[in-house]
Amino acid sequence: MTAFEFGRSFGSNLTRGQVVVVSRDEDPETCELASGVISGLRSIGATVEYLAVVSRALLRTVTRSAQGRVHVHVGARSMTIRC
Repeated sequence: MTAFEFGRSFGSNLTRGQVVVVSRDEDPETCELASGVISGLRSIGATVEYLAVVSRALLRTVTRSAQGRVHVHVGARSMTIRC
């Protein structure tokens, strides 16, 4: 599954115009993945707020009113997208 497909799939549970906040960690590779997720979300009509580089803890704290949250993270062994 591509990042774009993930974004479309995640957003398919939302109604048009609902807000999804996307963030990523500081690894340069996550920038491309986050862009793909954002493109997928926007393609189905979601409103995307991109926070760029923030920690998952901060994402949870500042986005309580959003209908969805996605954080792109590179771990020691693999790259993950967390919701």
